[in-house]
Amino acid sequence: MALHDAELIQRTLEGDESAFGFLVDKYKGSVHALAYRKLGNFHTAEEITQDTFLKAYQKLSTLKDPGRFPGWLYVIAARCCISWFRQNRVQTESLDSVKREMDTQSWTKYTDARLREEVHNALESLPESERTVLTLYYMAGMTSEEIGRFIGTSCGAIRDRLYRARMHLKEELTMIEETLGGFQLPPTLTQEIMRRIPNGPLNAAPTTGKPLVPWIVATSLVVVTLLIGLGIKQATTFQLPYSFDAPESATMVEIVDAPIINMPLLTFSPVSRTGGISGGESGNGNRENDSVQGTAADSRNSIESDKVDWTQTRGPYGGTIISLHATPEGILFAGTNEGGIFRSTDGGDTWVSASEGLRGSSDNSFPSLLVLTQEGNTLYAGTNGGLFYSINGGDSWQQLSHFQDEIVGISGIAFIGDTIYIGRHIEESVFFSNDNGKSWSQIDSGLTGRGGPKLFAIGTTLFAQMWHHVFRLKAGENSWTKLAIEDLWKKNTAESDITNLVISGEVIYAATAGGGLFRSTNMGNWWQSIRHEAMYDFDGELAALGTTIFYIGDDRVFHSTDAGNSWTMYNSNLTNQEILSMTVLSEKILYVGTLDGVFRSTDGGESWTKTNTGIINTHIEDLVFFRNTLYTITDDSVVESADGGNSWVPMNEGLVASDGGLLAVSGEKLYIATNETNYGLNPSTSGIYFLADDGNSWIPIQTNMQSANNRIYVVNQLAISGATFYIVGQMGGKEWLYRWRVGEDLWTQLMPQQDLFGWGALAVSGRTVYISTVRGKLFRSFDEGDTWTEVSQKLPNWNQEIGTYDLAFIGETIYAKAGSGGGRSTDGGETWTPLIVDGLPGGYIEMQLVDGTTLYGTSSHGVFRLTHESDSWEQIAPTQRDVTSLAFDGTTFYIGTHAEGIFRLSLDE
Repeated sequence: MALHDAELIQRTLEGDESAFGFLVDKYKGSVHALAYRKLGNFHTAEEITQDTFLKAYQKLSTLKDPGRFPGWLYVIAARCCISWFRQNRVQTESLDSVKREMDTQSWTKYTDARLREEVHNALESLPESERTVLTLYYMAGMTSEEIGRFIGTSCGAIRDRLYRARMHLKEELTMIEETLGGFQLPPTLTQEIMRRIPNGPLNAAPTTGKPLVPWIVATSLVVVTLLIGLGIKQATTFQLPYSFDAPESATMVEIVDAPIINMPLLTFSPVSRTGGISGGESGNGNRENDSVQGTAADSRNSIESDKVDWTQTRGPYGGTIISLHATPEGILFAGTNEGGIFRSTDGGDTWVSASEGLRGSSDNSFPSLLVLTQEGNTLYAGTNGGLFYSINGGDSWQQLSHFQDEIVGISGIAFIGDTIYIGRHIEESVFFSNDNGKSWSQIDSGLTGRGGPKLFAIGTTLFAQMWHHVFRLKAGENSWTKLAIEDLWKKNTAESDITNLVISGEVIYAATAGGGLFRSTNMGNWWQSIRHEAMYDFDGELAALGTTIFYIGDDRVFHSTDAGNSWTMYNSNLTNQEILSMTVLSEKILYVGTLDGVFRSTDGGESWTKTNTGIINTHIEDLVFFRNTLYTITDDSVVESADGGNSWVPMNEGLVASDGGLLAVSGEKLYIATNETNYGLNPSTSGIYFLADDGNSWIPIQTNMQSANNRIYVVNQLAISGATFYIVGQMGGKEWLYRWRVGEDLWTQLMPQQDLFGWGALAVSGRTVYISTVRGKLFRSFDEGDTWTEVSQKLPNWNQEIGTYDLAFIGETIYAKAGSGGGRSTDGGETWTPLIVDGLPGGYIEMQLVDGTTLYGTSSHGVFRLTHESDSWEQIAPTQRDVTSLAFDGTTFYIGTHAEGIFRLSLDE
């Protein structure tokens, strides 16, 4: 596939437009499904699809590795979605958090209103990462591998999410499959895209930024994962599979030569990150890792539900910040994609939650802050659940009168006198109320743009920014007038899109995609270009206060103190940060919201400090307890806590910059396998390291992540036995199983790559290796992977549709778990005893970690335990949180969650 793409790309660069048409045909369904998932509007997703391919065509010469084309295209699509959202909310909002309102006109062609509502409600009940995967699978018809390649997440993680989503929605699955599968793209879409493509060969475009490269994730989710939230996360986030750092780059959130001490075999955490848990090494395979996990022999009794009291730890702090607001008194508010609002009264040094009374798209969902503004002493917040106001500085919020279940997906808020104006995503229109929200009227004549309007007011004149266009409504008028800003830049290309509009006093500033920046001092009748020459191909966040303007993005800061007549440019230390929101307090003091929290500058944008203390909107995918210390991986760092999560510090000394990784414990060592920065487009930065004995730095073991045939970009799974390392590595969107022994130069490929379905889980004990596939197959090797035997059909109730098996060793006993089934074997997989989950809530349990002779797992209903030679899972600590990882120190459980950070539960309490 990569070679075929490479040939088409080369032909395109040589001027063969038909070759690019093949690429459009190949990937348009994937791009459209992703855009639809983020925006919730079929026709807007078509426009995003066109803009994505146009940008890809224009920037194709900057793609260094054609094999990365799918992931690179994903990032462009995600950035187009970000740009779209920048015009459809007052402050930059989360792609992941906007309630996905159904486009009634489009959906009516394929299904009735009842099915629309049922499908929407069913999808909303899933975590964002699972919603995205399910949409791409059924709507775009993509395989697990194709989804993984496209969003930059491991195939194993995609399969797990798809399986969990199917299990959660098994009763609605047929309806969802038929409904999402009923979408058909217009047959003329490819022709329309190619019509916008200029003739002739492509030349490399000048750039002052970094090359375009493919994040969660991207989470996340971005949406930003905002995406979506990537999205998003992710990407979003986005769940965040990609981090949109620099023009287009990727952060693999699928977290994802020195001498080495001879190491006993791993006790491994967590399954959700690595796909398997390994047991003890050698002879009897029963060696326990006392330094890693304490025993739980004195705490075998289950915890009663009414006594459970999970406590949120103080960090790690951060997460996606999609809106920022500063009051005249200097009080700061930060809106997150899933964690509500946080407030700071000390310039951002500390933050506290200020979300009481807010709601999301349903009563039990987190509110996503789309709009945050102020009128007089009253704060207003538009969320994915409605319009709210606070008269006590954010201590509590109330929903505006008669808005329950009526106004959702608010994109803009403005005030003219006693009249409230709001923009709504679902109608792509503007509503107003003269009676404080008791009744509403629509005013949309002449409003022909796409997306939810972002609103501004100058005196008695209202402005609405939408995708591509800006509209004006003067007092006494009943119809909107479109302002021709795009005519001053490039017609009929994505560079004419209005990405940002801000108002300072009576001056309007407008930014367009591709680096255009304009100013109007006469209510939008005439526009003057104030573009700095270094803004070529620039896309960022715009803010103004008086005559001070900041335009920030792509690791550059443009600062003007004279309304844009002159500019100062900084190459800021906001490296690899996607700017999602901004607020300015003075010529020197400003704040930006990113996928990694809030950053503050006190010198006009030249330098930045992270100021996240108190903000918890973090996604914890990996969590390990080692030598009385907790370790986890955040968006940009390994962090550690030696006091049970009360404080966290970075632990990155010795690591080369990377895009996430995997943590694992083996014997007396803590290891990390890192992924390559920018998804393989830069010199290799992936490698394997272990933590020095003093705990102050990481020491490299293997930084030549190469086999005889392939370069390994992403490590999706890791298992260690003594001085032998096993990984499932990703290269070219395909997963391969590799082995490396200390002293060898290259990694050895052990089994054929899984071209269609991919590998599932990996576990080792001594010389014995097990690996599963997504279609329920299980393979075993007794000689470190040199030869293999399939043992799938020996498993209890086996069938190829059962899904991916989680794998874990306790001593020499192998445990294999898929869905609500699975078994254990003490004779090398020849015979199996079924594992029982009957009667337990939420049947599906993910095996997370081994503590001595006890196996622990999690589900959406809590923490579960399976003792050695036991056949039944036992619930020991209920929780309703979205658990992603688990650690145990002998007396306290720690759970990593989606968007809520880390919680702990002491068994002594």
